[in-house]
This record gives sequence, C-alpha cells and structure tokens, in this order.
Amino acid sequence: MHHVNLSGSDSTGDGSQSRPWRTIKHAISQVQPGDHLRLGSGEFVETAEITKALTIEGTGSTTIIRVSPRARHAVRINGNFKVTLRNLAVHCQAQNWGVTIRTGIFATGADLTLERMSVHTARVYSVIIEKGNLNVKDVLITDAPAGTVNSDLGIKVDDSTAQIDGLTGGPTIDHIIDAHGKSRVDVKNSVFNGSSTSNANGVRLQHDSQGEIVNCRFLGQGATGTPPPFVPNSAIQVQDRSVATIRNNVISNFGNRILISGAARGLVIEGNQIVGSDFYGLVTGLLSSANPDLGGGSLGSKGGNVIAGSKLSDVFMFNGLDMQAKRNYWGTTDPAQIARQIHDKHDDPALGEVIFGPAWSPVTEHRSAGAFVAAVGAVDVINFDTDPSGRVIAAPLPGVLANAPDFRSVNVVFDRGVIVEDPGAQSGSNIISNTGIQPQQGPAVRGRLIDPVKGVGITNTAAEAVLRVFGEGGVLLGEINTDDVAEVPDFVGLVSAVPIHRFEYDFVGGIGFGGDDLIVARP
Repeated sequence: MHHVNLSGSDSTGDGSQSRPWRTIKHAISQVQPGDHLRLGSGEFVETAEITKALTIEGTGSTTIIRVSPRARHAVRINGNFKVTLRNLAVHCQAQNWGVTIRTGIFATGADLTLERMSVHTARVYSVIIEKGNLNVKDVLITDAPAGTVNSDLGIKVDDSTAQIDGLTGGPTIDHIIDAHGKSRVDVKNSVFNGSSTSNANGVRLQHDSQGEIVNCRFLGQGATGTPPPFVPNSAIQVQDRSVATIRNNVISNFGNRILISGAARGLVIEGNQIVGSDFYGLVTGLLSSANPDLGGGSLGSKGGNVIAGSKLSDVFMFNGLDMQAKRNYWGTTDPAQIARQIHDKHDDPALGEVIFGPAWSPVTEHRSAGAFVAAVGAVDVINFDTDPSGRVIAAPLPGVLANAPDFRSVNVVFDRGVIVEDPGAQSGSNIISNTGIQPQQGPAVRGRLIDPVKGVGITNTAAEAVLRVFGEGGVLLGEINTDDVAEVPDFVGLVSAVPIHRFEYDFVGGIGFGGDDLIVARP
C-alpha cells in the first residue's frame, strides 16, 4: 500500500506511511497497475486522472477529492482496467468559477467500483460510466447547498452495465439513476428521495436499456404542476424501448409513481407498494404502445402490488391496449370502488381496460392467539399492567397513551387510548379502553410501529370492537371485528403480507372496555 497525505512531499516522499507523497496525480505516476493508494484526511484539490488499474481508499468523509478551479472533472478514468474508489468523498462546487463541471467522476471503458463513499454537488452528472461496468455499494449522492445551483443528474449509465446496491440519492437531483443506450442496470436496496419540483425521477430507463429494480424505497414530497402528461416528477420512468422488472419496492408520494411511455416492453411489476401520489399512481401508454404486466399477464407477474392512495387515479391509461392487473390490493377489495380508482375504457372508449379481477387482500384474520403466534413467529406482549422495564402501571391512567409509560422498547408508540383497571381482566388487572376520552370520537386506541411488523393482535376483547392495520402511506390493509356478544372475550389478530406501520382499535358502540393484552409481531 502506498500513502498520500497533505503533509507529504512529491519531491522527497517515497509513498511510505512515514514519507507520503503530496498529490494524487504524482502518486498515480509512481505506482504500478493493481497497486493500492491510501489517502489521508483533508481536501485534495485536483483532478485525479487515473490511467491504470488502481484502488484508491480514504479514511472516510474527511478524505475529500475536490475538483480544481476551472477543471471539468474531479476524477477522470479512461481505459479498460479496474478501478476502485472507497471510503472517501468527491466534492464539485463550481457555481462561481465560470465553468460548468461536467461530472464528479467520469469513466470511459473502465470496470469501476464505488464503495462506502459520497459525491456532492456535481453539476450535470455526479457519475458517468460509458462503455464500461459500474459497481456501486453504499454510496450517497447529495444535492447542492441551499442557495446554489442544484445538481442536475445523478448516475448516468451509457452503453454500460451497472450493479447498484445501497445507493442513497436526492432529493433535488433529476434522474438519480439515468440509463442510456443499450445499458443494463440492476438496482436494489437503495433509497431515492424526491422533491416536489424539478423532474426528480428516481430511476429513468430510456432508449434500449434493461433493468431490474428491487427492494428500493422511493420517497417523494408531493408534486406541483399540471396533471399528466406534464407532471414533473416520477419515482420510476421507463420509456422508448426499455425493458424492466420492478419488484418489492415502496413508491410513495411522487407526482407519478411509475410513468411508462414510448414503446417500453417486457415490463413486469409485482410486489410493490405504490401509494400516496398527488396525481396518479401508474401512468401507462403515454404516446406509446407500452403494455406492462401488473399481475396475471403473459409476462408472468404474480401481482401482489398495493396500489392505492392517489388523489386522482391509481392507474391512468393513455393507449388502447388492455392491461392485466390481477391479484393486487387497491386499498379495498370492492370492485366498484376499485373501478372508480382507475381511468380506462370505462371513462374513455378509446382506451384499453385495466383487468383487475380477482383482487387480493394482503391480510389474513386470526381468532386464535396460538394460530396468530404460529403465523408471525416471535412476538412482544403488552399487558398494560407493567411497562417494559417492569414497573407497575397504576390504573386508571387518564389521557392518551402517549402520556403513559414508554413502550418504545417493544416497538410501539401510542397517541390515543387509556389504561383502565378491570378486576375482571383475564391477564393481569389492566386493560386498554376509550373510557374517559372526550369527546367520544375517533379510535379508542391508536398506535404506530417504530419498525414495521407483519402482525398485530388483541386478546380478551370484551366489547364489540374492530382492529384495523395500515401500511405505507396510511393505506388501510385490513380490519377484523370482534363478535357482538360483549360478555364473551375474544382474540382478534391480523397478519399481513405487507408491512404494518400503524394500527387502530375502536369500539363500535362508543364507550366500552377493550383489550387485555396487545400482541405485536417483532420486526
């Protein structure tokens, strides 16, 4: 390993730890292909021209390669060799230098790996890979500081392959990942933060690109502008002749959650939570012959999407092709309500039909505590007699449970409900109730899960009541009622194939006594 440090010298150093070189440029000229450079802390203000296979590693975010004034790149790689950049930061702040910085990192023909690092405030693109291969693992791409020129685009993959795992980007970067030409881009376990302005796409596949987008979170901030086709931001945009599989992602609160245009083909969309849009959930067929498979179609989608919560339509059709969308959940299983959430031939005879039946429900009901626990595995039990630290809860405890003992250690935060003493309780002496809540409106007990879970249950419900569970974006996933015989204690539980973020427990008859124990699956 060779060393570069701001305290070193290019004239007297030899690259050892005790006599490091001063500049990256000089260090590259001295080492052999395949060698390893270790950069110390501080700002290296230069363009790192990498001309051979190398690993360049920093000491963390305090190791900064900052583009030199009037240069076009912070890091430039040109050649068919392997380069790894690890554990450092690349900064490109050029708004006052009279030059447009093209990229933070520009690579042509290389096999480039970026690991545990960040790229800040690049204009036009943070990273470009042309006719090469890119591996990304745990990388942050951030925006320009407030009051300066914002980043334009994130990672451009041009006639290249890319494997991206653990990327975080946004929110004001347009097209955090932008695939061009005949590229192949596979993205997983990444977070894309969108804004309410600019194009702000998380992933855009265009031309003849192919890609798989799996287990990612696309978290928008709403949208401004005119409804489609002119909505300014989309979580995922697939256009031209691109092919994509979009699976097991959370896509929330973008203007369009998925926008499909051009002759995009081979689109498999399954297992996603597509929720909470200011305009539309999925817009398909915009000026195109695109025909995605959301479930039950010839491309093999298994469905299992949650598509709900759009303010205008959850699916908006633009072409005359029928679209298969079976075995999905639309925030309801009522066919009439689902149809109202879709814009298709029933709204405009020139359009195709969204074929959504049969619908799917993500929850299963349980009326046995044993069967519930068997379905979810490990659980935490809150009996309201003691807090998680073992301290006794003295009932009655007036007010909302938000002011009651802290249940965060068992993953629950309450914001409504009371703890009431009940000598008839089956387990301990306290229960949860709405007694004393004034006015008697809203759910008796309301709580959220710090980390989402797959099941919530309540034991010994001695009143007619209903348990509801909610997913990402507040979408109702399902509900279960106790029976109407108040004297007979019941267990009610819901297990969901989609993560539960929040729950409510409400009494149908107004004032009533409630659950003896709350059982929550562990995250």
